[in-house]
Amino acid sequence: MRRVINNWHNVSLVLAVVTALIAVFAAENIVPKLLLASIAVLFLHFFEEFGFPGGFPWMGMRVLMGSKEPNSTKWNCNNLSSMFGNWSFLILIYVLPLILPDVRFLLLAAMIFSLLELLAHLIVFNVKQRTIYNPGMFTGVFCSRR
Repeated sequence: MRRVINNWHNVSLVLAVVTALIAVFAAENIVPKLLLASIAVLFLHFFEEFGFPGGFPWMGMRVLMGSKEPNSTKWNCNNLSSMFGNWSFLILIYVLPLILPDVRFLLLAAMIFSLLELLAHLIVFNVKQRTIYNPGMFTGVFCSRR
């Protein structure tokens, strides 16, 4: 289990490929296809933030939360909390509408989150860091462009 936790962003990359294949070959209707495509892009997003090029834990703790703690092992944004938080959120926001397709507000929640992801990565994080790129920006923009 420790191996999965420490490499959860790499596992997300594999899950992105599997989910994309399901979206292309198994889903028949447009709404499930779009939700599965969103899930695949979100798994890629996790990899961009935490794997390659990475750097989201530093940005989250140092820049956004203002932590002065130099020891990254004491940050709240560790591998376990990142994996649990990101994957749980993905299940609640994106998988739940797949399971309950008649509950329309669940689909709306997924689309609103995609919009917020775009705004956060294009504006908020760049302004706070005074940069033109932040971890997760490319896939954050792609996630909202489906």
